Amino acid sequence: MNRIYYAMFYAVSALALLQGFSTSSHAQLRGYFNREFVKTGIISIELGRL
Repeated sequence: MNRIYYAMFYAVSALALLQGFSTSSHAQLRGYFNREFVKTGIISIELGRL
């Protein structure tokens, strides 16, 4: 499970960097992902919960 978590963390980090957002905080990255991708409908709520 640990490897899956970090794979997703680094994938979302790369996506955020492409958008000009950078952080090393897991909580900030989760908030950014939720605000920019889930709440806007780019990513479905179901996938956002993973």
